[in-house]
Amino acid sequence: MSYISQYGLQGPVGSMNLFRKSALNILFGFLLTFICSLTLGNAPYAFVGYGLSAFALFFIGLNYSRKEALIGYLSGTVSGALVLLATASVFPIVGIAFVLVRVLQLFVLIYLKDKKGILASSLLAAIIGSFMATLLGLAYYGEGALSTALSFYDVIYLLPAYLAARFLKSRAILMAVCVILFTFILFLSVSTFLILYSFSLSVIFLISSFFYLRIKESNISAKRITMGIAVIVLIFSYIFFLTSPSSQYVLRSTFYALYPDSLNKAQWYQKNSSSECVQGNLAGDWTEEGGVYDPQRLRVIDTCVTVIGTIVGIFPSSGPASDNDFTLDLKLDPEYQYLLSLGSYWFKSGYLHIEVVPKDQSSVLGHLVLKPGMKIKVTGVWVLDTDHGWWSEIHPAWSIEILS
Repeated sequence: MSYISQYGLQGPVGSMNLFRKSALNILFGFLLTFICSLTLGNAPYAFVGYGLSAFALFFIGLNYSRKEALIGYLSGTVSGALVLLATASVFPIVGIAFVLVRVLQLFVLIYLKDKKGILASSLLAAIIGSFMATLLGLAYYGEGALSTALSFYDVIYLLPAYLAARFLKSRAILMAVCVILFTFILFLSVSTFLILYSFSLSVIFLISSFFYLRIKESNISAKRITMGIAVIVLIFSYIFFLTSPSSQYVLRSTFYALYPDSLNKAQWYQKNSSSECVQGNLAGDWTEEGGVYDPQRLRVIDTCVTVIGTIVGIFPSSGPASDNDFTLDLKLDPEYQYLLSLGSYWFKSGYLHIEVVPKDQSSVLGHLVLKPGMKIKVTGVWVLDTDHGWWSEIHPAWSIEILS
């Protein structure tokens, strides 16, 4: 009988195996947290909280030892925040608060889960995160930041984290991996633009996962069949997502910091050579007087789009950030509805928000008398406002033409 067989994972070899396992856990925790952290925005998404970092929090907190959880999650969160800040994807205050609040939540979870149980410790961590996000938002922005309370949706990630923990405990590794993939597709399907087919299939996968858990371990054939169905459903959910026209906008907006133009800080430079498109740096000098104020709140989807719609509201010099932009809301003609995000329906009643920055107002608006009910054509930069509910905007708009 070998030394390891007789004494289990003891001695130098056993210690080395434990070290390797711990190192792999930390590495995976870091990579998962880093990728999930990049989905952070300045405000919560309409239905999925502050993004996938909450899933990484619950998954690592429930499955790893305290040491592994702290090292993996802290390093991944800090690295993700640094990339977001380096690519001007979030405000500095948001990046700093993100790290502090998430790590506080992790401490609560890992130190209370053995005493209070998984459910109680996880819910307490989620409540603390929502409370802190709301408190910080109110302190920094005032009542205009009440949307930060939508961070309570982070609690939805507790369910897949719990499922993954159950599967890992029963050594159903494939199902645990599928749960992680399920969480990503669920998030991507309802984060910025609704992709109904992939969302529906992800729900079917979730149901089949619960059914898999209820099957007795001895019923191997039933478990295999259920696992096969779950895997096939998950694969098709990704196929439907990737073949949807909206998927490119979802990936662009949620993993904004990974795109080459963001990494080069060139996301605000014109990419369309058409004569209708203003060339060069579209954000100006990032000040109220010289361009787009605090462009870290906006994620550029397309540097030059033209839309047609009917004016439903005009708000001169009263932009959401009080930056003296001339703003209006537009009811788009049907062929332009694809520009509307979930935030546009949730916060803007299904209207597209238009903003003309101060330096362009004389050239764009000087000869116009705009009124509600007018049909107009607008050209400018298509962005998502991550500071105000992830709604869609044309910002800045550099051309407005009255059609009727």
